[in-house]
Amino acid sequence: DPTTNPLYLNNATITSSSDRCIYRTVDSDTFRIVLTGNNVLSQTGSGDGISCVNAPLVIEGTGSMQVSVTGLNADAIWLSDQPMTVRDCSVTLNSAYRAIAASSSNPNGLNLYNCNMRLYCASQDYSPIRGFSWVDMYGCDIKTPRDAYYSSSDRNIVDNVDDTIHDTVVIERGYELYVLGNMVFQSDTAAIAMDGITGNMSYSPSTKTLTLDNITIVDTVEEYGIQTYVDSLTIKLIGSNVMTSNNFAVFEINRYTVIEGPGSLTIVCDTPTGEGIDGINAYADLMVRNCELNIFASYDAIYGTSSHRLYIDSVRLAAHTTNTDHSAIRNFASVSLAGAVIKEPAGAEYNFSTKMYEVGGTMTTDTIVIIPAYNIWVAGVQITSDNINGVTDAGITGAVTYDPVTRVLTLDNATIANTSAYDEWDGIHISEPDSVIIELIGQNSVSSTGDDGISNENSIIIQGAGSLAISTTGTQGYGIYSSGGILIVRGGCNLDVNGVMYGINFDDGMFVDNSTVRVSCNGGTTLYGDPG
Repeated sequence: DPTTNPLYLNNATITSSSDRCIYRTVDSDTFRIVLTGNNVLSQTGSGDGISCVNAPLVIEGTGSMQVSVTGLNADAIWLSDQPMTVRDCSVTLNSAYRAIAASSSNPNGLNLYNCNMRLYCASQDYSPIRGFSWVDMYGCDIKTPRDAYYSSSDRNIVDNVDDTIHDTVVIERGYELYVLGNMVFQSDTAAIAMDGITGNMSYSPSTKTLTLDNITIVDTVEEYGIQTYVDSLTIKLIGSNVMTSNNFAVFEINRYTVIEGPGSLTIVCDTPTGEGIDGINAYADLMVRNCELNIFASYDAIYGTSSHRLYIDSVRLAAHTTNTDHSAIRNFASVSLAGAVIKEPAGAEYNFSTKMYEVGGTMTTDTIVIIPAYNIWVAGVQITSDNINGVTDAGITGAVTYDPVTRVLTLDNATIANTSAYDEWDGIHISEPDSVIIELIGQNSVSSTGDDGISNENSIIIQGAGSLAISTTGTQGYGIYSSGGILIVRGGCNLDVNGVMYGINFDDGMFVDNSTVRVSCNGGTTLYGDPG
């Protein structure tokens, strides 16, 4: 099309034994070759496959192109001192000399966007790409040879010791996700394998999920263990995973990322020379949830930026640094805990001004230990993963246990008394997002001197063959305050409830099934609520 300047190739076959298959010599704007279907160019004489003089060259489209030349000094593609772009297509080049070449004085570069390329040249003097000031790749990278790259100083593709590559070079589409410095390619998503990795690693581009399944990564190269620019990436942990590095941080996160379980991950970062390195560098918001994460770093365990946030949800986390100048987690705009509490050091809080963890206003370098916690308080004691098999306190006798999977709080001949001076503490307070079952075994009692006997913010079920006496002496106290769901009593249990302002107050209905409930009130309303 002479008006818009593209040359369209649609399932074209071009064969030449004399001149070039395609030759552009006019000084003009960009010369575009648009590919549709499968196209084959064959030059059996001494000429190049494609020559473009004095104009930038763009090859693009949804199709593919194969160019073969046999001349001893012939290139598959040659252009003078102009830039070249290959975009969104597949290109295979076979040449006796060079696959893609520019004049040695070309001040411009070769830009590759989301393309697949297979480049071969028989020359032992040059690599398949030669002559450009630079080669930049976007959404694709050199897959083989591994560790090869384009050297702007040599104007050749070289290996990791800067020797010129004479082998076939394969460039493949991939994702903005790198493992040990290597792009995750489209053909590798089912099994990401390379030196330094054992176990199973895979990537699902449709769900943007990188799965680590009992992997061990030993990073001895000067690259991040995992580096991501994928927005909303999920890193899923299965089983026990270990990542170690003595050069770079294990993770560099540049877009919002979620690290989640059900498995665990241990990160160990240290250098032989004693120089500090981080465990996780987060240059974007980071969410860690439903997993176990142990980080041992010689600098920051988790390092953020002042404009991004760290979210920790239902996680067992140990963050340790050997550096004495700052806390193990630092520099985030905020650190938010949900379904988790700080176990160690006692009293630690994140200071939004200094962007470090502090105890009593002083920066702490101690290991920060965070454990899963549940929105259930018994005699003022929050239930956590550490005490689910036995909640203990001076105000608790008997056995109190909690199963977070079935959401069953079991009272086994338990006496629970909250005598706190703060009226915010109930005998039992429940604010879990889902309904909770209180299972009664034997004779049990719950009391509060400051607030309600039992308060819940969702549906609650009290059941079992045992009994439960509930009381409060707080001036505004309710025996049972069911403020956000249905109250169900079932299974043959016996309840004796005594309140001050209300005996039982329910918002969304109360149902009693094959059980006995006795309610009294010292001066207020015995039973009040929406019948449901």
